[in-house]
Amino acid sequence: MYADDLILISPTVSGLQAMINICSNFGVSHDIVFNPNKTLTMYVVNSVYCSPIPSLHMGGSPIA
Repeated sequence: MYADDLILISPTVSGLQAMINICSNFGVSHDIVFNPNKTLTMYVVNSVYCSPIPSLHMGGSPIA
């Protein structure tokens, strides 16, 4: 099975990390490999408030 395009959307970074963790755990238990080196993120901020780009991880590896 191949799933080339998956989208996770969250209003918070912690919520997005929680969804990534769920997907990663599901992959481990069902022999599905997610490649963090091919995973991309998009970070949208309010023009008034700008913070550093958050660090996200998948299975212990940073997401680019």
